[in-house]
Amino acid sequence: MVFLALFGAPFETGNAAHHAVAAAREMLAANDRFNKATSWPLRIGIGIHVGEVVAGNIGSPRRKEYTVIGDTVNFAARLEALNKDFNSQFLISSAVHDALGEECKDAIIARRGVPVRGYERPMKVWQCGVKYAAALYHRGRLHRSCVWRQSAGCRSRCRRAVDGADAGDRDRVQLFGDHLRAASRGIPRMTRRSGFSPCARKFRSPAIPMSGPAFVLATQAAKLPARLLFEEKAGLVPVEILAEKGRVVATELTAPQKLQRLTQVSAERAAACLSLSASDVKMDRHPPQIASVGLPFLMVELTSRDALRRARPDAAAFANTLPIDGNDAIYFYTRDVPAGEQPLDLQARMFHPGASGLCEDPATGSATAAAAALLADLDPAKDGELKLRIGQGVDMGRPSLLLTRVRKQGGGVVSAHVGGSCVQMMEGTFRLKGEG
Repeated sequence: MVFLALFGAPFETGNAAHHAVAAAREMLAANDRFNKATSWPLRIGIGIHVGEVVAGNIGSPRRKEYTVIGDTVNFAARLEALNKDFNSQFLISSAVHDALGEECKDAIIARRGVPVRGYERPMKVWQCGVKYAAALYHRGRLHRSCVWRQSAGCRSRCRRAVDGADAGDRDRVQLFGDHLRAASRGIPRMTRRSGFSPCARKFRSPAIPMSGPAFVLATQAAKLPARLLFEEKAGLVPVEILAEKGRVVATELTAPQKLQRLTQVSAERAAACLSLSASDVKMDRHPPQIASVGLPFLMVELTSRDALRRARPDAAAFANTLPIDGNDAIYFYTRDVPAGEQPLDLQARMFHPGASGLCEDPATGSATAAAAALLADLDPAKDGELKLRIGQGVDMGRPSLLLTRVRKQGGGVVSAHVGGSCVQMMEGTFRLKGEG
């Protein structure tokens, strides 16, 4: 959903940019307070540009409305949309930055030359605030006014269908798409190759979402397969199909690569990404570190279940810390599991950039496999199999149970596996353009 706010019209003022930025800061502070009190955080993006606009009553004799048009309005819209690329919430143009002067001391250059759709030369974009990023201003013709566009992406349950959505209705389609991806991230395309069981290729995402597609493919197959092989950028990923009485009940994937322990990150930087303090990060077993068995994730252990529950993604800290080693997501967990949540061994969460900002995933097989492999590598046992029961998605109201097993031989990790039960959430069909 997109809103437009106008400052400095119909009566021109000399401080429209200041009022617009002040309003944006107040809204973002209110949004922070709201998110701290809920497990379904709301994320907004604001873009501000200052300039001249054509303002007035526009429309037919039967229906008129007061609005503004012009290049300033268009550029504000482009700036607001850049929040998704920067994982930010409060961006401003150079015109706004110049108009604010000393009031804009907290602004940093998000990027010096940003290609903006509809403009020939790259534009300088500034990120405002310690936690925010997106304020834009424009100059028009009749009024020296400030145009402000805001988009909101709410991480809430999809309580109603999106009616009347079309290809041009980008915001609603993207928001609905976020909920679909959270339920089952990926639409597989079937191919057959000599010597292979059916393979499925999906679009790259922050996870390796094999369980859902494998479950769907297995249930739709004429003959129930014992195994499916997925071709991913990280390599071939075998997925075992577990069935009872001829019915698919669970899947288990094998990570495509050996464990890699990469860059370490300070407790302060990792905690900042989660809106926590460094004292909330547990360091006795391992520091925050990038680990991968196919896709890299920043692994962070927290001291308590309460810290895990309090964590909120901080866009500015994310932008200042990530990406590292090709990773832009954080998987964080705690061993402090209360009696009411046992027999789980760990409770975990995962934040990553999505279409509408920083998002949380309820079940991330690739990150869970990497975490299990890291913990097994740290375990003093040289041979054997380490099994863990890991909960995820509990604090966002979508609990998942992931079962991991990691095989060790000669002190090293040989293979990592993760699986769990699957439940069908929805079904539907769509027709590709040009298909009969």
